[in-house]
Amino acid sequence: MHHAARDSTRSGIAVTGCTATFKGLQIIPTGSASGQAKPNTSAYLLFEAGKRPSREDILARSSASSSGFSVSYDPVSEGSNISNVWLELLTDGLTFDISGLNPTAGLAINHVVQSVGFDSVPDPHACEAVCITTGPHLGSGWTMLPILRSLAGLASELTGLEGCIGLYWPAAACLSAPAFIRSSVTRWLDGGVFPGLGLASLILLPDGTLQSKGLALFTGQEMQVAPDLGADRTERSKLALRLLDEFVTEAPVTRTVELAGPDGSRLTLRPIERGRIVRVERV
Repeated sequence: MHHAARDSTRSGIAVTGCTATFKGLQIIPTGSASGQAKPNTSAYLLFEAGKRPSREDILARSSASSSGFSVSYDPVSEGSNISNVWLELLTDGLTFDISGLNPTAGLAINHVVQSVGFDSVPDPHACEAVCITTGPHLGSGWTMLPILRSLAGLASELTGLEGCIGLYWPAAACLSAPAFIRSSVTRWLDGGVFPGLGLASLILLPDGTLQSKGLALFTGQEMQVAPDLGADRTERSKLALRLLDEFVTEAPVTRTVELAGPDGSRLTLRPIERGRIVRVERV
């Protein structure tokens, strides 16, 4: 899977070409936006009950000339018990495990805080999932950006499997429609903007602040956008998406800095909660 390099000339938050769609976006109010102590480096593909892919389906998909991945280890072909069906997949020189394949038991997801790209959002509790996760040999490198990019690319590629109805990114607790996440991730890997809808979520806090969920997997920090930035939640969401894209490509914010917003206004980025969160406010 070869992708174009990111344009290194971009700076600040004056990002052009932010093409994320708000079709089907649901921002669910919550009293807390605390994340996991260790971000989840996996992705889940959702299927209707009984329609998960089999080992043979993945092998057939990998044989396609445009698949971008191959099967590097197949336990069943080496005599493993059929009750433990999983595969090791190779892409970009990295390996990932896929489990939950038919005929073994499917997996379940819960705690969806945002869904994107759907005309009608499926009920995740009525679905079965397969899981794609980083291989054990990657060790402590599981949050390195190249590994996360490869995981996102592989997972979005596999949403093309017959019967797939969504991709769940657990670090963001976000459920995305297949066509939406494929196009978003493909643009990102080809040098475009970060899929802030899909690989991150925006949570509405009681005071109107928007806080990201899932950004810390990529940067080590979540982000808050103050409630007075923008006339309404839609404007704040658009600003948040532009900032998410910039944060993924920049070094962590370790001190208060000022910069110009899209409308020319001065903004401050201020680390809070021992640097775990960057709060964006008007000067």
